Amino acid sequence: MFNSCMTQTDSQVGVLKNFMREHGLVWPEDPTDKLGPAEVLFDLAFNWNVNLWFSLKLLPSTADDHEKRRIFLAPNDLMLQWRNIFRQIPEVYFKTAYSNLFRLFNNDINIFPSTGRIQKDYDMLKNVFDVLLRPQSRKNRVPAVMPLRDLGSHTEATNAQYITDAMNAKLRIEPPLTMDDLVLVSDMALLKAVFEIFGSAEDDAVRRHLALLFLQAYAAVADPAAALLVLLGNKQRAQQQRPFFCASQGAVEVTQGALWLDNETRQVAVEKLRDVRTVLWPADKFLTAQELEAAYANFTETASSFAEFWIKTRRSLRGLVGSDVGLQELRIRDSTAHPYVLYIHVLNELSLSVGALAPPLYYKDGTKAMLYGGLGYCYAKQLLGALDSEGVKSPENWTAVLKNVFAVGRELTFRAIKDRTELLVGYFRQEDRANLRKSATEEQYTERDQLLQEISDIARDGGYMLRTVPRKAQFHARSEKEAAHWQE
Repeated sequence: MFNSCMTQTDSQVGVLKNFMREHGLVWPEDPTDKLGPAEVLFDLAFNWNVNLWFSLKLLPSTADDHEKRRIFLAPNDLMLQWRNIFRQIPEVYFKTAYSNLFRLFNNDINIFPSTGRIQKDYDMLKNVFDVLLRPQSRKNRVPAVMPLRDLGSHTEATNAQYITDAMNAKLRIEPPLTMDDLVLVSDMALLKAVFEIFGSAEDDAVRRHLALLFLQAYAAVADPAAALLVLLGNKQRAQQQRPFFCASQGAVEVTQGALWLDNETRQVAVEKLRDVRTVLWPADKFLTAQELEAAYANFTETASSFAEFWIKTRRSLRGLVGSDVGLQELRIRDSTAHPYVLYIHVLNELSLSVGALAPPLYYKDGTKAMLYGGLGYCYAKQLLGALDSEGVKSPENWTAVLKNVFAVGRELTFRAIKDRTELLVGYFRQEDRANLRKSATEEQYTERDQLLQEISDIARDGGYMLRTVPRKAQFHARSEKEAAHWQE
């Protein structure tokens, strides 16, 4: 997928617009159907891994409750990045960027948007960013779990039956959800923010906004060069940012975990640290290239264009739901952005990105000092930062807290990490280097190797992690020299 994105030269606007239309996103035309914005958001987040306002996952039932499933609603981590891009465009120049994007995706390039429409869409974007990102500025988050039937008590903008019906219509899981199934919310402020927007804007206005927000994030799927130029306003900057975009599109955004809500006493905080779950991908069952090949056998390796590649890959992801591989896809969060080590408060789970398993945080065959000054330090800092004032009230508790932080690290063993880094680098060396040699002369190979190194450096500096699904096994893309260093 990465190569397809980097080498695409022709426009695939028609392909992306067809995808958008099939899933309730119509732009720059106005929507003509009566699909509700909630249905659009549920469909994109659950079925296509396209998180606009939030992410939506189906958590497996726990050992304590085999019947009730949990719908996990969490913020879209990319929303802050999108708002920063939006803010980089002065309002006076937004009209130009909007008009160029309008012409790129409109059927008639001679039609220009009205000033009034541009201002309305600008105001809507600004308002949505402000409302949805408001909760992230708060230090104290309030997680909650509730049956679907209780959602209606938190808003007058919609009702629980509509939300349940919309989820069933778009998630298509068996058996269908009932209003007794549970919703796990990482922060109630997020839920209230979503309902606030639903209650303050007309459905068609929200639909137009969702389509524009989608294009701000994914317009480059249709035409990487042209769309990035429109969004960034500078040809050189667009060329520099293209590897960032292409690298991120090969990643899988995933997370999973167990329910935890109790945070009332210091003792609970200590127990919480003792019981925290550390997530490493992949599970032991998949620690061979052969197992990974089989797991991702249904992912396409070819497509007529990057846009088709993008759509097919996301369709394959949806096909993993309910399988052992699907559960693995729920084991890790998005590895394309910082932070590499993240504590997920509501799940009592610490997610360690594959991107962290590299210098300066991790060195192959490193000493125990690495756990205190590198990866282990980041690990402990995330756990301690996750404890609120109720969890660490008194000085005498710190001894127990610190003791348990490093006790938790027993899961974070050198062997577990080494197995995964060797698998990922080994897979890259054995298969992909061979493929490069077969498809290029020595001179071309050197050029491609240099390009890969440059892209890897750019992506890493920007917080991106080169991983690819279409190669079936997700691997850490590094130069041959660096891969050899890891093998030494």
